[in-house]
Amino acid sequence: MSQEQLLSEIKPENTVEMLFQGLLFAPIKIADNIDLIAETTTLYGLKKIVEPSLIYWYWDNEKFLKENYDYILIDTHNDDEIPTRATYAVSDIIAVVVDETNKTYDIIPVMRQNLAEIKNKNRDRNGSLVNAKIVLLGNRLNTKSELGKKNDKQTQQKSVVKSQMLVQGTLKNGLL
Repeated sequence: MSQEQLLSEIKPENTVEMLFQGLLFAPIKIADNIDLIAETTTLYGLKKIVEPSLIYWYWDNEKFLKENYDYILIDTHNDDEIPTRATYAVSDIIAVVVDETNKTYDIIPVMRQNLAEIKNKNRDRNGSLVNAKIVLLGNRLNTKSELGKKNDKQTQQKSVVKSQMLVQGTLKNGLL
């Protein structure tokens, strides 16, 4: 399916806004084993989004999701907005792409703090209902740059190893 065909097929019920609003949604079939729920340019303008909205959506649809999907990828911005925070509750891995800009690097502590808060808010007597962990994916990091100097060599090596493991794992499982 071409990009133009895909964009022409996207209707409101095919968008992530339906999930956040608790309305019926319908993924678009991209290929035999890939469906898409599209992002919208108006998502971040929604006023009544609450952080637990996606965890409620997941619980309401858990049986269907487990029967029909091996992986669910949710693409968000690296930011502190409510839609991004809401995805933490239903994620196993939060992959943060870090590049040469301070914008991506500086958001990491904020994202870690947000995840800790979300884990703490979504608990029962057995512990947190949120199992997500943050994995850093380095993108074209130059060890001689100012950003590269902020990280010690060991941290950079861990990030690269984790990135390679994540990519190898997804390739092995047929995701990419």
